[in-house]
Amino acid sequence: MQCLIQITVEHIANGKPKLPRHCPVALAIQKYLNKDSLVCVGPFDLLIYGYSLGMQIQKTPKEIKEFMLLFDAGKKVEPFEFELDIDESYL
Repeated sequence: MQCLIQITVEHIANGKPKLPRHCPVALAIQKYLNKDSLVCVGPFDLLIYGYSLGMQIQKTPKEIKEFMLLFDAGKKVEPFEFELDIDESYL
């Protein structure tokens, strides 16, 4: 299912640099997932894990990589949005 993921000022303020499960992108995606699913956003792969469902792995989109590099380096980043295909069993 295509989901419009919005990285907000709140996600940026609450995100933790260099922590793939707690970065602003992960926080924004996590709000779409059911309580048994987790997200981990890395520079190469974006992983959604469901305890009883296994894993959904996607290549990390270029716009997310660029955002993460800036955020992890302590640079100023702006809110943005992107579409992400998430298997409905994780929602």
